[in-house]
This record gives sequence, C-alpha cells and structure tokens, in this order.
Amino acid sequence: MQEQHFSHENELLAMAPLNADGDNQLFKKQRVHLTGAGYVQWDFILPDGIDWHFHQESIYLRSDIQLKEFKEFIRDELRQIIARRIEQAR
Repeated sequence: MQEQHFSHENELLAMAPLNADGDNQLFKKQRVHLTGAGYVQWDFILPDGIDWHFHQESIYLRSDIQLKEFKEFIRDELRQIIARRIEQAR
C-alpha cells in the first residue's frame, strides 16, 4: 500500500474518526475537529459518561499512515482507560 498524503485538512478530518470494527464499544460519542491552533482534536464520551480528549498537531498527521498510527494509539489508550475505570469502580 502506497502512502497517501492529505492535500487539505478536510481530507484529514474526513478520515480521522474512529470507525473500525469494534470502535463503537470504546465510546458512546465522538467528535473530531480542528482547533484554532493547528491541532486535530478527538472528543469522546466514554461508556461510563466521562469526557476524554486527544489532540495532535495536524503537521504530524499529513499522511494516511501517520493518521492510522495515531488512531491506533488512541484505541490503545481508550482500552486502557476503560479497563482502569472498570477496575476502580469495583
């Protein structure tokens, strides 16, 4: 697979939401947007209702491969956060 570079921030935003199989189990809601400071921000409502946010400078998300890697980071972090919160609730 050849790396594809985004020519505009709108292309990046269109591909940024987490929408792979199983992603919907990680959150109730998500919103992805550009901040005024050149960051892409992911806002999540986790299954227990807490807000959680991630952001990354858009210059580090210039290609589909860079975005894919950051989305995997978000998934891994969300899984760990959810597991910790479940453990703390016991």
